[in-house]
Amino acid sequence: MGRRPRICGVGHSSSSQVPYFSITIEQRVIFDCRWCLVDQKTAEKQEEVAIVAPMTPVLPVRIGVSSCLLGEEVRYDGGHKKSAVLVEELGAHVEWIPVCPEIECGMGVPREPVRLVSSGGDCQDGDGPGGSPRVLGIRMVGIESGRDWTEAMKASAKTRLRGLGRLELSGYVLKSRSPSCGKDGVPILPAREKSGAAGADAPGRGGYVPGNNSGSGLFAAELMRYFPLLPIEDEACLGDSVARRHFLLRVFSYYRRLSSTRDFSAKALEDLCCKQTRVLESLTNPGSL
Repeated sequence: MGRRPRICGVGHSSSSQVPYFSITIEQRVIFDCRWCLVDQKTAEKQEEVAIVAPMTPVLPVRIGVSSCLLGEEVRYDGGHKKSAVLVEELGAHVEWIPVCPEIECGMGVPREPVRLVSSGGDCQDGDGPGGSPRVLGIRMVGIESGRDWTEAMKASAKTRLRGLGRLELSGYVLKSRSPSCGKDGVPILPAREKSGAAGADAPGRGGYVPGNNSGSGLFAAELMRYFPLLPIEDEACLGDSVARRHFLLRVFSYYRRLSSTRDFSAKALEDLCCKQTRVLESLTNPGSL
């Protein structure tokens, strides 16, 4: 490939040049992705590559999100769980695609809260995230009536996920511990056990291991199977500034991979990488944008 060029304009003035190894890890990842898009024969003849001022992205960076996290009053009690971090900090850099699986599968507002129950004992397979065990026979039922929403949720999820695929998402933010949207740590109770609290607010961390009595919400599980490489986190994790920066880094990398399949100009992709670098810097140094 030839030696790596020096860099102009990655968080610096256009007249300055900085060695590759003096920039941050996030900048290196973004620059490496951009470098791979440059024609190699041309690049080998160049001593440096200028990255020009950012422009509007060719495609919006779309991220799916649980609707209640944007302030929409769709929860079982008619309330919301608006996240200031998502709305005020990340919202300026992405296009949110709100989804409420419980509304879309036919539940109203307000509604009876639901929980997850295990009807399949400790049966396992290797179809969980990363090949981890997955609890079989999980049902979503009303905590008082016992009404089973499992099939309605799975059917609506399949339809919704096909639609989201056409939108070319670059990431997803889920509502933590929700029986529909929780990425992990959602309590899974024995079918005979009754709970006096909504499953969405019950504590617990764990993943798909039956012994921990916790797992993913029904919609979240379908989402992770349908988009196995998509960057996915919950709002609880993104409360940490380092986690937010790493999540956005993964989102931007995923977005560039989607963009590389389109007939975009090299200049447009360079502009995009420069803008995304500045966004990542702003999460470390607020007010730098």
